[in-house]
Amino acid sequence: METRRTVLKYLTGAVGACSLDSLESFARQLQPGSARPNIVCIVGEGLRWDELSSAGSTLLHTPNMDRIAREGCTFRNGFVVNALCLPSRATMLTGLYSHTTGAVSNVEGKIPARFPLVSDLLQQAGYQTAFLGKSHIEGALMEHKWDYYFGFVGQADYYRPRITEGVRGQYGP
Repeated sequence: METRRTVLKYLTGAVGACSLDSLESFARQLQPGSARPNIVCIVGEGLRWDELSSAGSTLLHTPNMDRIAREGCTFRNGFVVNALCLPSRATMLTGLYSHTTGAVSNVEGKIPARFPLVSDLLQQAGYQTAFLGKSHIEGALMEHKWDYYFGFVGQADYYRPRITEGVRGQYGP
């Protein structure tokens, strides 16, 4: 099994360098059937840096998120190039600047197929992948064969959401 430090080094390199080269290298090194560390990425919509009790909030108590932060990693000095839903998500999923993917505004757009997602590379390395929630990306990322998918298209109607669920790339209402 890869060490926690090794995994974090490759993931940080993939995200920080705006390139998936590090993650591809990590994925190629994993042996088929070897134990793999869990990788969970939680993107909080409109979440401020200090809203978790692990970050110093005395108003909110978030013991489960605090445990994840304590046992995993927390980026304490992160920046976003384009603070909009679609461009930010496209950047996080590809490791590329938004002008490279073409996702520069919240107008529905797609991430071009020539750019692999972090989840695609992890899946090729033997990881199970899942997407839950809002993508705010045209097609709602359903052109990717997630092992499990539970989400909705666009900004969504929060009062009467139309949820799509799927397993291994087969989607339905």
